[in-house]
This record gives sequence, structure tokens and C-alpha cells, in this order.
Amino acid sequence: MENDHKNKWNFYQIKIRKWRKYNNTIGDKQMDFNSIINGVNSKEDFMNFLVELRRDKEEKSEEWENNEITSYLEGICSWVDDMEGYFDNMHIDMPTNINWRFIATLFYVGKIYE
Repeated sequence: MENDHKNKWNFYQIKIRKWRKYNNTIGDKQMDFNSIINGVNSKEDFMNFLVELRRDKEEKSEEWENNEITSYLEGICSWVDDMEGYFDNMHIDMPTNINWRFIATLFYVGKIYE
């Protein structure tokens, strides 16, 4: 099962390379995460985002404020607590139909899924 998981990551890494190519980026040029996030409209887009986030952590770990899982989760918790302020400051409408149960499930399965 571990090999299946690695194969999925490899599949999405190949997809992200193709995605970069078709979006006029060159080689391993790092895309702006806001552009990537704004382009997430499907499961495949989300998987591509996760591949890019993982890659960013591997290649630019020194740029990450939260290097350990506990501080990473604390950072997410703090942002969620203040997300109304984020959306107000960015002059963006805050999503109204957030599926909190799905988000909780998504974070939990990272603990148990290979």
C-alpha cells in the first residue's frame, strides 16, 4: 500500500509538471501560491496544490514559519479563528458554505492513511 501512495504522489508530480508547462511556466519555476490556490476548482487541482505545497516544504523549508506539525496545526487554527479579519482586510467575500466536517476529516485522515 505504501508503494501505491508513492505512485500517486509521483503521478501528481508528473501532472504538476505538465500543468506548469501548459501554463507557460518554465521548468521548475515556482508559481505564486495565490495563483495556485485561486486555480483550485477540482479534486485534481487540489492534489496539484498539495504536491506544490509539499515540494515547497522540501525545497524551501527555511521559509516556513511552522516546520513541525504541531506548530503548523496551531497556525491553521489561529488563521481560522481570525479568518473573518483576513477576508475583510483582503476585501474578499468570505465563503458561506464551508463544509467544516469535511475539512476536519481531511486533516484527520492524514494521521492514519498511508
